[in-house]
Amino acid sequence: MAVMEENEFYTLLVQRYVDNLLTAEEYEVFFEALRAGRLSAQLLAAMTGFAAFPAADPLTETLARETTETPIGPAEAKRTPVRRLPIWKWTAAAALILLAGAGTLLLLRHPVTPIAQTTQNKNDVPPGHSGAILTLSGGKQLVLDSAANGKVAAQGAVSILKNNDQLSYTGGSGGEAPPKNARTPQADAHLIYNTLSTPRGRQYQLMLSDGTRVWLNAASSITYPTLFSGSERSVTITGEAYFEVEKNAAQPFTVRAGQYEIEVLGTSFNVNAYADEPVSTTTLIDGSVKVAASSSSRGGSEKLSPGQQAQLVDRKPIKVVNDVDVDEAIAWKNGRFAFHDADLPTVMRQIARWYDVTVTYERELPKREFNGKIGRSLTLDQVLRILTKTRVHYTIEKDRHLIIRP
Repeated sequence: MAVMEENEFYTLLVQRYVDNLLTAEEYEVFFEALRAGRLSAQLLAAMTGFAAFPAADPLTETLARETTETPIGPAEAKRTPVRRLPIWKWTAAAALILLAGAGTLLLLRHPVTPIAQTTQNKNDVPPGHSGAILTLSGGKQLVLDSAANGKVAAQGAVSILKNNDQLSYTGGSGGEAPPKNARTPQADAHLIYNTLSTPRGRQYQLMLSDGTRVWLNAASSITYPTLFSGSERSVTITGEAYFEVEKNAAQPFTVRAGQYEIEVLGTSFNVNAYADEPVSTTTLIDGSVKVAASSSSRGGSEKLSPGQQAQLVDRKPIKVVNDVDVDEAIAWKNGRFAFHDADLPTVMRQIARWYDVTVTYERELPKREFNGKIGRSLTLDQVLRILTKTRVHYTIEKDRHLIIRP
C-alpha cells in the first residue's frame, strides 16, 4: 500500500473508532496497526481536532466553511468547525497512544466489543478506475477495460498498443489517406483520426504518435490523428485533460476545447471544458501557451505564464487569474479531489462524474463552501462520510442514485 493511501486508510480507521463505527474485523485491524505504532499521528489529530497530515498534502483533510442566507448569530456566522472528542474518548485515545509504545498484544488477544456497529452501506459505490473506449476511423469501438496488453489494432502503418492503463501509437512515416468511410472532424483529409473516450467512472492515459502524453479525466474524450503530418499537430477534447506536449517548434500543437483553442510548442497544462461546468479553464503548469476564444464567443486571446489560469465564460472576454493553485487544478490526475471555496453543486459534479452517480437535492440547501482534499481511491460512502462532518446529509439509493439533503 502506498504511503499516502496508507495514511488515508488509517485516518479513516481512527475516525470510525471515534464515531463508534468499527466492525469486529476493523477492530482487529485497528489494534494491529496500533501495536505496530502506525496510528499515533492520527490519534493525536483526533484528540486535538486537527488534520493528521501536513497541509501540503492531506488526502483526507476536508475543512468546510459554512455561510447561510439568514443570520444565525455572530458566533455562528462564519467559522471553521473544530471537532473535539468527548472527555472519555480523549482519555481513551491518550491511553491507546501510551499502549502503542508499550505494545498491545493483550488487546489483540481480547478484542474490544464495539459500542455501536454499523454495516457497510449496501448501496455503496466503488471509486472509478482506469478504462476507456477507443473508436477507430471506420467507427469500430474497442473497450480497453478488458483488452489484453499488447497490440489492440492497426490504422494503416500505425500500430496501437495497450500497456495497462495507457494507449500508445507507433510506426508510420507520414500522413495516410483515410478509408472511404472514415469520418474526420478536421478538414485535413490526409489524416486518419481516432477518438479515445472515458465514460463516467473511468480515466485513462494516452501517448500520441509524437510522444505527447495525455491524461483523460472521467466523462471526457480526445479526437486525434493516428500520425501527425503537415505544419501543425491538432487535437480536439471534451471534458478534462492534462497534457505534457512534446516540443517541436516546426509543428505547433493546438488543442480545441469547446469555444477556444490552446496553442503550444512544448509545455504542461490542464484543460477543464466540461459542458456542465459554468466556466472553462486552462491552467498552465510550465512552458507557455496562448488561449484564443472562437469568434462567436468574443473572448479574444491571452498568453499564459506558469501558474496562470485562463477562464472563459460564454460571450465574455477571457479572464486570466494569477498565482492559482496548480496542484488543485491537476489533483484529479494525482488521485485526489481538491476544493477551494467550492460550493456544494461543484463538489457534487465531480463526485457524480467519478462515481457515475445521479445526484438530486432534497429541498433547497443553504450555501456552503468547501476547502480541502479527499482521496479518489475511497468509496462513495467513505467520501460522503467525510462530507457529513460539515452537516451535509445523504442517502445512496439503488441504481447509483445519490440524494443530498440539509
